[in-house]
Amino acid sequence: MAFRLRGFLFYAVAICMIASSTWGSALKFASLAPEGTSWMKQLHVLADELADSTEGRVTIKFYPGGVSGDERDVLRKMRIGQIHAAGFTGNGLGEILSAVRLLDTPFLFSDIAEYDSVLASVSDTLEYMFREKGYELAGWVSVGMVHLFSKDPIATVDDLSKARPWVWETDPLASALFSKLDISPIPLPLPQVLTSLQTGVIDAAYSSPAGAVSLQWFTRVRYMTDLPLTHSTGGVVLSSRFLDRLSPADRDVTLRLFKHHLETLEPMTREEELQSLEVLADEGIELVPVSPEDVSTFCEIGSELRKELAGELYPEWLLHMVEGTLTRVRHDQ
Repeated sequence: MAFRLRGFLFYAVAICMIASSTWGSALKFASLAPEGTSWMKQLHVLADELADSTEGRVTIKFYPGGVSGDERDVLRKMRIGQIHAAGFTGNGLGEILSAVRLLDTPFLFSDIAEYDSVLASVSDTLEYMFREKGYELAGWVSVGMVHLFSKDPIATVDDLSKARPWVWETDPLASALFSKLDISPIPLPLPQVLTSLQTGVIDAAYSSPAGAVSLQWFTRVRYMTDLPLTHSTGGVVLSSRFLDRLSPADRDVTLRLFKHHLETLEPMTREEELQSLEVLADEGIELVPVSPEDVSTFCEIGSELRKELAGELYPEWLLHMVEGTLTRVRHDQ
């Protein structure tokens, strides 16, 4: 009887393994981006190509528009295997690997070209660090330069100190900046920002222009500060546990296609950023200029903050690497 039972169990396991390889693996992908955006459109193209390339063995099921919760919720679901991949802002990426937040520190980059140069210099290092955490970084997608959007103009530190700014409740970097400025922000999850702007709980929030348009925040503010507060890094990570379930060939195809389509998406998001600036101008959002003296003040605050966070949020050697690259880039301009 025991022999027959062992034989039956062996047979059942074999059938399950064969069925798994036949039916394939559904990769559950979460994103804050809603359907209809360039981000989701390109991911659907990726999903079709991935299914074709693996003969249906690897498919993607999407959970867009934040239906799986905020980034911290999504990451928790990834850790228990309910979600296998996600698109994150720097805030979410930092929940996995805090060192990546160096790229989001305030007043580090003056434009997107500086960000591109620095990312190229540290990308391999950060990808390795993500892998050590149990995640594969499938690719980067810049969220864009982040500005302050407000009901009253903000051009100085004093202006900001009089505002009631929002801070993402899980964002240690933004919290550290406001703390350094002796400002008490209002911590809220991302989905509550629009309502809070409408009701007056907050009167300022930070976002890329494209984010302010897609999330409709621009309908509740009047001004955008011309000086970028920071750059917002974005990327897609896949669970290494999910990838390990795939055959080596399917794993390679999955990572290759993700990388290709995310590289295709990058210029689209940058074009959307330019279009969003036009939308904001058409909707009457006023650009608030910042004087050279105040730019210098803000940049000095950013430099001090980066030094204070070294060894806590990111390693000091990584800060030296980034600052060294920026020095070379600015010298060559």
